[in-house]
Amino acid sequence: MRAGRSPAVAARLRAAAHGDGGLRRPSVACSKGNFSHRNTRDLSACLPLGTNSPSALPTPPIACAEQFARRNTDIAHFQVHSLDEFKARIPEAHVVVVSMMWRNEFAEIASKLQFIQSISAGLDQYDRDLLGRRRIRLASAAGVNAEAVAQHAMALILALKRQLHTGRDNQAAKVWRGMISEIGAREDQLNGKTLLIVGIGRIGSALARLAQAFEMRVIATRRDPSAGAQGAHAVYAHDRLPELLPQADIVALTCPLTPQTENLIDAKAISLLKPIRNPDQCRTRPGGRRGGVA
Repeated sequence: MRAGRSPAVAARLRAAAHGDGGLRRPSVACSKGNFSHRNTRDLSACLPLGTNSPSALPTPPIACAEQFARRNTDIAHFQVHSLDEFKARIPEAHVVVVSMMWRNEFAEIASKLQFIQSISAGLDQYDRDLLGRRRIRLASAAGVNAEAVAQHAMALILALKRQLHTGRDNQAAKVWRGMISEIGAREDQLNGKTLLIVGIGRIGSALARLAQAFEMRVIATRRDPSAGAQGAHAVYAHDRLPELLPQADIVALTCPLTPQTENLIDAKAISLLKPIRNPDQCRTRPGGRRGGVA
């Protein structure tokens, strides 16, 4: 559990502890890191925040569970380091704070589990029907990483347009490239380029703000365009995507993974994009002819 999430997460843990589940003092479990603590209460929390690997992690000090202990929530909690340890101890937990270590089969052995707090915005790894049948509540961390993900997306856009990867490779090879006279083959600028954000929301609006600082034109899609542009210059319904793709120099997908968005950018969508200035930058594209999706 991270410090920035404490008010909402702590409130949810307390709600699970005194809610409708009939257990006044549940247990919370935590999986990531190197900490195990139990207090005198029988409330236990499992915080599974570690690797997907069933093997044990190295065990350097991890501040995550320490920070939780410092909040003085009076909730007994423990932290696990691996998938095997998580599976072995989840039957003790009434509340789990987890993300990619979750496995849906754990719901069948987690007899005390009442509440799952996902530390990621996406929930596609959880079988909601199964959790509903088991009367296990599920909450996402939507928005908690919006700024970080938007900044990472902006970093990737800059890295590709400024060809930082080739600079890194040349530096490692001790090669001085020199000036490239052909405009289409050298580094590019972002100002004046069009960024298409598909599924603008918290992450997309943060990315739009960053892109506009680089003087980019930002267009976006969302389910309900009447809800506002959220920082884009213009916003459209999702069904307008085919006519927007040819305008885009860069496409950013900030929509959740759902049956409706899976395979949204397929070969047909890629064929609508602008031609690539330098095909060598997009060797994975069909025929190396079109691109722009980073």
